[in-house]
This record gives sequence, structure tokens and C-alpha cells, in this order.
Amino acid sequence: MEGVEAVASEGAGTAGTEGTKEGKRGKKEGVSVSIPVPAGVSVEIEEGKVRVSGPKGVLERSLRFPGVKIAKRAVESGSAAAEGSGVEIVVKSDSARRKKKAIVGTFAAHIRNMILGVTEGFYYKLRILHSHFPIQVSVSRDSVLISNFLGEKKSRVAKILEGVSVEVKGKEIIVRGINKEAVGQTAANIERCTRIKRRDPRVFQDGIYIVEKGTGSGEAEEA
Repeated sequence: MEGVEAVASEGAGTAGTEGTKEGKRGKKEGVSVSIPVPAGVSVEIEEGKVRVSGPKGVLERSLRFPGVKIAKRAVESGSAAAEGSGVEIVVKSDSARRKKKAIVGTFAAHIRNMILGVTEGFYYKLRILHSHFPIQVSVSRDSVLISNFLGEKKSRVAKILEGVSVEVKGKEIIVRGINKEAVGQTAANIERCTRIKRRDPRVFQDGIYIVEKGTGSGEAEEA
């Protein structure tokens, strides 16, 4: 019995060692994500900076993290990705550790959004609601002016980020641009600008609220 226990213990130790080796090997292999580049879009990568050019404009972003590389490579003919520009972007890490896997996913998402931005663009729609005082909204250079909100004499101001356009059409505001984050932040600035404080929101529902978002220009014919 003692001999059997010794063998079992030795076998468990061997299995544990092999499992540890496999775990280390998995961490060393790293992870890789490929992003196909569509026709009409060009991508340049230089010293951690990614520059994407397309029909709607140009976007550039710094994407750097130790142990994570971004490269461009040709796609094999006959593959689905080859139907586009024949090129794909590869984001790869030198290990499969949790943090680096997350960074690879984040970088890949940024690049996809950059490609989508220069090909289709992004939009947010906001609705102007008022039941007590009619709200007046206008655009002045890099700001949205909101007047007569709850009867206030001083206009409230929401900042428009660079590269973003804002159009007021009656009770609707459309925010457009090719940078997804800038478009979203501008829309959030407008919505936050009319946030009601120290009043009962069940009674005072006046304000400007985000009601829709998507890709494209947000025009009715695209719906």
C-alpha cells in the first residue's frame, strides 16, 4: 500500500508539473486579433501611431503598450478578407496574460471604429423636451447654446469637440462625425448641460435627451 501511495503521489506531482508547464506555455504564446481593411481605406502604422484614411476623412491615434504590437500584412487570395483591400491589421501580444489580452481587444476595437468612422461615420440624435418654458437651441462655432431653459436668463453652453458637427432641426439635434468618442462626448455634453438639479424629475422633465445613435449620417432615408 505504501508503494502504491508513493507512485500515486509521484504521478500527481508529474501531472502538476506538466500542467504548470502548459500554463506557462499558454502565457508565452500570446493572443492575436486580425482586422480586415476594406477597399478604399488605407492604414499606416508608425512608432505606435495608427493613421486610417478613407472617403470621409483621416483619423490618427496613438496605440502603445509594452508587449503589444500592431502590424499590417497582406491577406491570402481566396479568403473573405481578400475581397477588400487585400490587407489586414494584426494586433498581437507576447503573452496571454489577462491585462495584455484586454489591451489587444481594446486596440482592435479602436481600429475597427476608426475604419468605420472614415467609411460611414457616426451620429447621435437628441430630443428637446419642455413643458414649462420653451427651450431655444443654437450652434455658435464650437459650442451649443441652450437658452431659456427653465426660464433662466443666462444661456447654458455645451462644448462641441473638434471634428464634430451639430445640426438643430426643430425639436431634434443631430451630432455627426468620424471620431466615435468625440461624437459621443459631444452628445453627452449637450445632454448633461440640461440636467436638472434640486427639482423633482417627475414634475420637471424639461431637457435634452439622447434618443438614438448609430453609423451613417442619421438621415431618415438611411433608417
